[in-house]
Amino acid sequence: MKFVKRCRFLTGEYRNPRLFDVTMALCVEMLISGKLAKDDAEARAKLQAVLDNGKAAEVFGRMVAAQKGPTDFVENYAKYLPTAMLTKAVYADTEGFVSEMDTRALGMAVVAMGGGTPSGI
Repeated sequence: MKFVKRCRFLTGEYRNPRLFDVTMALCVEMLISGKLAKDDAEARAKLQAVLDNGKAAEVFGRMVAAQKGPTDFVENYAKYLPTAMLTKAVYADTEGFVSEMDTRALGMAVVAMGGGTPSGI
């Protein structure tokens, strides 16, 4: 799932607004700290440009290929990533708010189905 979101984000297929805001904020700080941009506006313009012109996706694709991944991974990620054999929507019996959840048990259930990493990395 992480790679699907990354590829969709980098190619512009779908950019979750909250993820976009956080990503831009972090990357702006990196560009300014690395003296690659003089201020917030310049950093944002540079970041938006590499997203819009495909350079960010291209660089990610080269990173995947450098680690012995497929050279067309970004363009064809669905071809390489496994899909869930079963999906099921779960709905609440009543209206309200979730006040607590056993997130460890939920995470271990996901691991048991083949998702995540059992070591917690």
